[in-house]
Amino acid sequence: MLFATPALPLDWEVLDLLNGPGHPALDRLAMALSSTPSLLGMLVLLAAYVAWKSPHGIWGAVVLLATAGVSDFGTSHLVKPIFQRQRPCRERPDLVTAIDGCGPGYAFPSNHATNVAAVAMVAAWTTPGVGPAVTVLALAVGWSRIHLGVHWPTDVLAGFILGLGIGWLMTRLILLRHSIRPAR
Repeated sequence: MLFATPALPLDWEVLDLLNGPGHPALDRLAMALSSTPSLLGMLVLLAAYVAWKSPHGIWGAVVLLATAGVSDFGTSHLVKPIFQRQRPCRERPDLVTAIDGCGPGYAFPSNHATNVAAVAMVAAWTTPGVGPAVTVLALAVGWSRIHLGVHWPTDVLAGFILGLGIGWLMTRLILLRHSIRPAR
């Protein structure tokens, strides 16, 4: 571990405001937004939409799917081990309600937030008009992680920033593809 990353006072204030349990329907929505099968299903549908509507065609969908893989692997295997920040539901189970269980692994940065931000960046860049919808979805997933008590707000914020960076780098692959011309 290179860095010890304790929760900031603002983390506690925001977590206190957003952490459930809330209305049962709100809790179910948060669980659905954080569910891996739900997110994978949305990713597949989004990739199909990008392949259909993007001027980059199937290449846009391939980069979108690759972005999800790069983002997920990089965050969980390369970044989280550096920080080893505990989840709020592990650090203070007496004060944090883990609505759907605490989840394994470290908290910083949030994989969910990183992945949805990276995918949203690529989808918005490759497919005109899809930006507002994927942005709202990304923000909703970030909220769900805090509501469920499995991430500090700064985990989600850092995940969004990292994801936007990964997404931007992945869009450069599309530009690179268009700049390389076969020899004649």
